[in-house]
Amino acid sequence: MNQSGIPRDLHPTQYGHKLLENIGLPPITSNVKLMGDCIASIAKANKIRPDEAYVWLWKRCQRAKEDGDKLNYLWFSNGEYNDIRMSPPVRSTFVEIDEKSLAAEQQTPGYQEAKAKLYQAFERIAGNKAMTK
Repeated sequence: MNQSGIPRDLHPTQYGHKLLENIGLPPITSNVKLMGDCIASIAKANKIRPDEAYVWLWKRCQRAKEDGDKLNYLWFSNGEYNDIRMSPPVRSTFVEIDEKSLAAEQQTPGYQEAKAKLYQAFERIAGNKAMTK
């Protein structure tokens, strides 16, 4: 068994049968064969064992269900599992700058003090570099 508790020595169609049961699709012959073919092609394309391909496909099925995708025969036969993003989408942290608020902040005594300290540090650094040349 691998780390996920999946036996390593099954045939791809046996993994396909298990996957169908886990995602709630009927394990009829055509579905089992399709799942076996999917698992075999994933294993070959990614150079992994069939048990690892089963876990790979299972995770993508879970993500697709979470995203609201409908899992059916066509979803698998069209290889749509290859299009599933496993990492969450990156959200932008960009925030518009309010120019009036920025100008007001720059006039506060705390900002002016921090700015003066920063410029003193820059001058000290620049002076040290001038001395070493």
